Amino acid sequence: MKQLTALKKKWLCSLIGMMNGLPSSKRKEFVKHMQLVKTETIQRAVNNGITLETLPKFSHISFPIVALAGSKEQEEIISSVKQIAELNPHCRYEIWEKARHNIPPVFASRFNRLICELVR
Repeated sequence: MKQLTALKKKWLCSLIGMMNGLPSSKRKEFVKHMQLVKTETIQRAVNNGITLETLPKFSHISFPIVALAGSKEQEEIISSVKQIAELNPHCRYEIWEKARHNIPPVFASRFNRLICELVR
């Protein structure tokens, strides 16, 4: 399992923490916790049974929703964000340039502005 093997590499976990904007002390804590992740945890995260088909009520949510992805994400992530927006008229999607799966910590100001815009 590639994900589990990657999580056992301390240097890679540290890099992931840095890319997500964690300060040194929190990065070390993150690396320590990632070393404790078990195979079952990865399998359950990937195979959790939650799909758009298992959540039919999503299309009836009537408050503003924004589905986000970074332009540097895998194509499957970008297409799923677009698909989510198609399922609900109150949902729009945004693909942020130069972003990966790190939008909240790395693009915090822009992310916070977006949230504030939604709740007005």
